[in-house]
Amino acid sequence: MTGIKSNNIDNIGLKGILFALLIGVVLIFPPYLFFGTLGYALSTITLDRVNKERIHFPKFYLFFIALYLLFGLSLLWTDNLKLGQRDLEFKLLLLAAPLIFTFINWKKRDLEFFFLFFNLVIFGIFLKNLFDFIVIHELSWGWFSYESNAMNIHPTYMGMYAGFAAIIAFYQFVFKVENSVLSKWSWTKYLWLLFFIGNSTYVYMVSSKAGILGLLLGVMFVLGALAFKVLKRRTFNVFLIFFFLTGLLGVSYILTTAKFAKTTASLKAYISDSDAFRNENKDQIQSDVARVLVWDTSLKLIAENPFGVGPGDVQQKLNQKYEEFGYVKLREKELNPHSQYLQTAFGIGIPGLVLLLCIFGYSLFSGIRRKSLLSIVFGLLILFNALFESILELQVGIFFVVFFTLILDSYSNYKLKHG
Repeated sequence: MTGIKSNNIDNIGLKGILFALLIGVVLIFPPYLFFGTLGYALSTITLDRVNKERIHFPKFYLFFIALYLLFGLSLLWTDNLKLGQRDLEFKLLLLAAPLIFTFINWKKRDLEFFFLFFNLVIFGIFLKNLFDFIVIHELSWGWFSYESNAMNIHPTYMGMYAGFAAIIAFYQFVFKVENSVLSKWSWTKYLWLLFFIGNSTYVYMVSSKAGILGLLLGVMFVLGALAFKVLKRRTFNVFLIFFFLTGLLGVSYILTTAKFAKTTASLKAYISDSDAFRNENKDQIQSDVARVLVWDTSLKLIAENPFGVGPGDVQQKLNQKYEEFGYVKLREKELNPHSQYLQTAFGIGIPGLVLLLCIFGYSLFSGIRRKSLLSIVFGLLILFNALFESILELQVGIFFVVFFTLILDSYSNYKLKHG
């Protein structure tokens, strides 16, 4: 017995298929994330070890490990040790995922099949919610665009998953990316178009503003790349400038529409007179107003604690400030900073924020260096979504950030070496 031949594993893209199915488990049954990840790790590591794949450990993996160790070190100065330890358990993927990928080699076929099955999983969730909207809720528009569509997780997180799936589908459709399993059929491009339309609609269904904006930015990026390809302009830096300028114009337009009117109005009111804004909105809990208030409060606390208060004390210190400022509703809801940058800086200080920026920015800058469109788009999505949500405070968010970063990097490395 010589074991499973490596070529057979590569041809069926098993690692990519299994990971897409794992995402389905994570989104539909979040409590099983740990067991699903463990099962995936054991099965894929076993396959790679049978095929004697090379063990590898890219240097940037150290950013994840260093961030996790800093969270652990911060327990030394946190008062609420129990909450701090729980936070450390939640963030175990920061340490475990790089170690898992040290023993797993993703190749072109794995990513191709992952793209396909990842979109299929999100599309299946969309169809389930569409059925509920039509049959069970009898075309109730209020239900169609509400957070109940996000299954068992927060709408922002579902918006990230669905938005990136839609961008992948659009990228595949626009550039007709070759997949030997599907390319022999002429209807392949229509399948990707169907995924893009369905999964984009689903982003709107979960009512995540960050998800909608992120999707639009990703689509503009892909269209910009297509324009330069058609015009045979290969200067990548010029393309990036074009994208950021058009993106800025696009976002400016979107922010003036009705869906984002409350957000822009709240920011304008705060900028024009922050003291008046605080006094007038003490009893507010509306999403856009609340975010501005918690950001303002968090920034004050970070200025007072530049090296952090420890992850176990973040919410307690925030609650104390809410009481001091008279933010009754915010205190009742115990809202967190609603920005991963503020959450990390307040929890483990400025050094932690620097590590976080290194992790979030890695996909963007490595994508620019390798001219990998999807890595750039993913990096932008993470940097953008982290502005409006503490995306590493739930395991489903950590899972998205860490594993997608590692997968896209693994694929980029393979593509760089093998073409």
